[in-house]
Amino acid sequence: MTESAGKKKVNDIRKTQAQAESVRPPGSFGAKSGPMPRPVSQPTSTPGVPPDKRKVRHDKKRQSYLSEAMGLVVQDGMEGLTIARLAARMDASVGAVYRYFPSKEALLVGLQELAIADFHGFMQRRLSELAPRLASASPHARGLARIMIAFGSYIEHAESSPRPHRLVDAFLSFPEAVLSDAEARSIGERLLSPILGAFAGLLGEAVASGTIDAGDDHQRTQLAWAYVHGLDHFRKLDRINPAALHLRSLLPLARAGLLRGFGARQEHIVEAEKLVAR
Repeated sequence: MTESAGKKKVNDIRKTQAQAESVRPPGSFGAKSGPMPRPVSQPTSTPGVPPDKRKVRHDKKRQSYLSEAMGLVVQDGMEGLTIARLAARMDASVGAVYRYFPSKEALLVGLQELAIADFHGFMQRRLSELAPRLASASPHARGLARIMIAFGSYIEHAESSPRPHRLVDAFLSFPEAVLSDAEARSIGERLLSPILGAFAGLLGEAVASGTIDAGDDHQRTQLAWAYVHGLDHFRKLDRINPAALHLRSLLPLARAGLLRGFGARQEHIVEAEKLVAR
């Protein structure tokens, strides 16, 4: 990827973060959806108490390092990210970078947070884009279509933002590689829980409308996430497998089978698939 293309991708990620803070698709999420994730390390303040200016400056500088580091990942891949290269890109000393990130592992944790927030914004945009097509659909098809879009957005994010998506995948697959249990739990609670809570909310709405059978929405969410995460790992086989075994062919089968297992009727699944087809 060229440097100009890399910078354009980073700008897209920044816009996604801003949208993830301000846009909440109407009717997309139920009561179980969690709060929107903050962009990483944004300063917080208590009402009536002036913010600590040093902390604000620190957080802004840290964010600028993360944005530049993401640019390196987008441009050259994970192997292109080093503390020395980041320092050179920021016209700073290596020691200055270490004041904000004590190790490359700590820098990767920050980038994973950035990428997870980017995925959340992507999923919300896809749900928002779907909303106009749902107006004339049956309540059952509407509920299933929203679940399908949320389910498939993980795959679509991998296609549209492959290198940032690798950071999400690495966090889900190998959190122990760079994180302690406490650190992984902290990121999960702050960033993953709102995403999983949103999906659980969609399942809860489908239960309330009689579209699927009652069940534990959070257990089902974990199962759906495992389905789509596993499928994503088979993407590399698309270059050698016949079209019938490509990821895009398997995705509708996987989500339809999952929804039938949750009690959805086949005719409603077919109607919903037509709504989400692009």
